[in-house]
Amino acid sequence: MHRKHVYGPVPSRRFGLSLGVDVVPSKVCTLDCIYCQVGPTSKLSVTRELFFPPEEIAHDILQAIQQGPVPNIITFAGSGEPTLYSGLGDIVRLLRTKTSIPLLLITNGTLLHRPDVAADAMLFDRVAPSLDAADSHTFATINQPHPDLNLKEIIHGLHSFAAAFKGELDLELFFLQGVNDSPESVAALVQAVDYIAPSRVDLNTAVRPSPQRCVQRTSPEFFASLLGRFSVPANSVLPPLPSSDQSDAPHSPTKQSPLPTSGNPDRNVASSYRPGDKGPQCATPLSPEATGHNASAAHDDQSAQTRILLTLERRPCTAQDLALALGLPLRNVETSLASLLSHDRIASEVRQNQTYFFGNHDDDQPE
Repeated sequence: MHRKHVYGPVPSRRFGLSLGVDVVPSKVCTLDCIYCQVGPTSKLSVTRELFFPPEEIAHDILQAIQQGPVPNIITFAGSGEPTLYSGLGDIVRLLRTKTSIPLLLITNGTLLHRPDVAADAMLFDRVAPSLDAADSHTFATINQPHPDLNLKEIIHGLHSFAAAFKGELDLELFFLQGVNDSPESVAALVQAVDYIAPSRVDLNTAVRPSPQRCVQRTSPEFFASLLGRFSVPANSVLPPLPSSDQSDAPHSPTKQSPLPTSGNPDRNVASSYRPGDKGPQCATPLSPEATGHNASAAHDDQSAQTRILLTLERRPCTAQDLALALGLPLRNVETSLASLLSHDRIASEVRQNQTYFFGNHDDDQPE
């Protein structure tokens, strides 16, 4: 059954196997970040709206949990800025009566200075805001904000929220080579982190491709130089580079890149996982339908393609990522990806010797 508000579960380097939740239309956001894996912002806004009924979204979430695989965490993120949804607190209260799975809010943090937004965010078990710049010039360059946003107000809002929040606050700092990695930009961010005082800092960079844009990741050595500079625990979520390709030349998206070959076609291990991630242990055993031993194979193939499309519209993934997240044999995923590529439903990009797939934003196929 089609669930328009839920995708995955998808493997997350930070949070394990995560069931993603979309509460805003694609792509409504307060920022137009140059690295966003969803693509350019279609509607730049700071106005909260009730885009969908809270009961409809909660129903999709609970249905996905029932069908499995059971996720580590339910993550409100998706295709835009989730705090723009005015029914956010209502959904959390509905879910609290039905499931004990932890709830995570991934936000750009730009609205946490507002009392109504902060009150909704307080209801989550974990909140993961981001901060990519602590000076106005870099903020404008990397985040391209709505004109009503003020960086000092945003940082003060993060500080106030961190002081009052009882759960875990994981502040993500996202770095791009040549954009916000200068000594001056880094020093300003370190000072801002000290003021905000989150539970921890996650250092990240552009691993997955950014559709329609060309950005370049920072190096592991750069991250290593930062780890000791913060007053709170800091963690690099940068996965190791494949040994066959240590370079990171930017690549342009293509629609017909070859599918990666796999030594073991049923090895359902996401290439982006690091040792210690908990995602794979949560996947349920493959059903007869998922393993291909079902009389309605054509229907299953179409269902698999739909599930793959719903995931790739929100997040670029490798074939291995999709196999793990959707509980499908890798060979079935590769067949579906080849079909979707041939019909221009998806695009692909090679990064770090891995092929990532993402929704074709020029695709006008109806949902």
